[in-house]
Amino acid sequence: MRRRTACYVVTFFCIFYVYLKWSDDNTNASALRQPSRINLITNKIKAEEPMVCNDELMTYKHKLSNGTVLTGITFNCSDFHYLQQFDLLKPVKSQNVRIEDVTFVIGADATYYGPSRAVIAGIRNYFGAKPRIIYYDLGGTLDNPRNVDEMTGICNFDARRFDFNQLPENVRGLKVFAWKVLILAELYKEFKTFFYLDSSIFFESGDFQAFYDLINNGSITPFQMSGDTGHSIRHATNIGMYKYLPLDPTLDRDHDMLEANMMLIHKNDATREILKWAVLCAVTRDCIEPPGSVLGCSHEGPDTPEGGCNRQDQSIFNILVANLEKTWINAGRSVITHIQPNHPKNSRQRHSTVRMQSTREKIDTCRK
Repeated sequence: MRRRTACYVVTFFCIFYVYLKWSDDNTNASALRQPSRINLITNKIKAEEPMVCNDELMTYKHKLSNGTVLTGITFNCSDFHYLQQFDLLKPVKSQNVRIEDVTFVIGADATYYGPSRAVIAGIRNYFGAKPRIIYYDLGGTLDNPRNVDEMTGICNFDARRFDFNQLPENVRGLKVFAWKVLILAELYKEFKTFFYLDSSIFFESGDFQAFYDLINNGSITPFQMSGDTGHSIRHATNIGMYKYLPLDPTLDRDHDMLEANMMLIHKNDATREILKWAVLCAVTRDCIEPPGSVLGCSHEGPDTPEGGCNRQDQSIFNILVANLEKTWINAGRSVITHIQPNHPKNSRQRHSTVRMQSTREKIDTCRK
């Protein structure tokens, strides 16, 4: 009897030991599968990290019509100096567009100086000799003495070398279009109203009065883009960009992406906000060119997945302008958006895109 009792006791302790071992192993496994309470607290703290640097908001926010606020990833405080550099911190008092204030700006390297000459000829043919023209050399143009000699005879003309060294090293190349965003920010600091032009712009008219009038009365945004690209914003934007600059989800799936090869920009507070976020995105590689980005876009069909390509600066500006138009609409403003048929860009052909265009016209007409 004693032997049987001892056997029962040993069996009980063996079973109890196995139970404790099983329970301990499962507890450890559960801990591996789930974040600990400490980790949960840490994550909560991270989510509440300051979104400001020197009292300036560094996190892009977009408010939807239902009151929901979309919030992007906070940009690095180490890039705050760009906002200081380009005067993107102080609110701007809005003034009307005046024709005499309009400046024309071209950005190109030596390969595209020939096409840029055609753009200069078009400006002079349709806008006259008075408007100032600025040429940003992206490489090699000013190293050619013949180019420099011709430029000295162009009326009201200024050539500048773009300093790529002001960009972070990982967004410094020509194929990463951060340089264009910084050129626009630099121009914003210096001029009231300007056109930014790629070397492919072929002017067919100089009548942009409708744009000036509608900007002045607040019917269109002070940041105007060009014609349709033939694909949507969602098709030509890497979805990783939305982590920083969330796109209004109420926009149609096929909302047109607009060209960034010609932009009309007028200085006011809405423009300042657009350029602020554009600059912060441009100097952040994961924003302007998220992992997996492809610059070239394929044909977009009804079943084409989103984010098939990424148009960098063009994607940035399309998100910010489309969101601004939505914000104005939600606030009850009467807005003519870029995609409406009565928008001035859709009512008349004022320019076209001609890649690698050329001209035999004399452009150095002020040569002494």
